[in-house]
Amino acid sequence: MITDLSFHHNYEISLVNEIPGISGKTEQFYYPGASTDGIAGVPGGIWVSIIPKQRPPWMGFFAEQYQSPPAISAIASSPHPLMFCVISSGFGCIVNAEDPDNWIKLECFPILDVRFITSPAEILLFSDFTKLVAYGTRGKLWRTQDVCWDNLKIKEMTQESIIGTGWNFPSSKEMDFEVDLKTGRIVRSARM
Repeated sequence: MITDLSFHHNYEISLVNEIPGISGKTEQFYYPGASTDGIAGVPGGIWVSIIPKQRPPWMGFFAEQYQSPPAISAIASSPHPLMFCVISSGFGCIVNAEDPDNWIKLECFPILDVRFITSPAEILLFSDFTKLVAYGTRGKLWRTQDVCWDNLKIKEMTQESIIGTGWNFPSSKEMDFEVDLKTGRIVRSARM
């Protein structure tokens, strides 16, 4: 479990290791969907406790949707001070701590890596097997096309670029890629 609260945030969030007792004392929301009725047939997930500044505390359950590695799980603050991010076995969403019905599903699945960029701009960066997706204070900034055929790995981040490797099927080997951090434009692809 990855925990990173490095972005400025106006709430407290913590992992809850035990399933909450009788509901009714603390409002509970289930994701995906922000339902208050629960999710039937879900084998597992992550419970978190959220203590916002402007509303009563609440709990969130985030269902796992990709049970096998290398999918990750994480709890993180986000570039927006009222929003937080939870990744549960590859399924990720960003939720408003003050308004649990205000949430978005991340356009990346299964999430295999997350990076927290605080300079030059505040960005949450996610990757799956072939793509990168970046989110900022106002939501999604960009999403790449496939930068490789499989096995995307971020190796280095600079002020301008994301550099990594990925599987190139035609050549049967790992190849380098580079993506512009500000725009998501593919500078060099491992698919060629």
